Amino acid sequence: MKNFRLIMMISVLIIMLFSMVECQPSKKITQTTKEQYIELCGACHGRNLEYLKEKEKWMFEKKYDTIFKVIKKGIKSVKMPAYENDLSDQEIQNMTNFILKELQQS
Repeated sequence: MKNFRLIMMISVLIIMLFSMVECQPSKKITQTTKEQYIELCGACHGRNLEYLKEKEKWMFEKKYDTIFKVIKKGIKSVKMPAYENDLSDQEIQNMTNFILKELQQS
């Protein structure tokens, strides 16, 4: 009978401890850079960058710093949204590298 009481007390304590801990899902769902590109950019620039690859003339140079800035700050005049509040600098760096790599392969 003592063992039963002990087991019950431990069980109650464990339940109480778990009820104190809030289980919250992560606010950010981890995505690959390509998935982020498709979600955020694909509608305007093509899921496989086809509209970027087809452009004979870009508004700006196809350089890392320029692309990074355009993704981060956007271009209001052409309705290119800014992603500085949606993506971290690391995610913007990854996106910039992804775009440059894909453009070089075309």
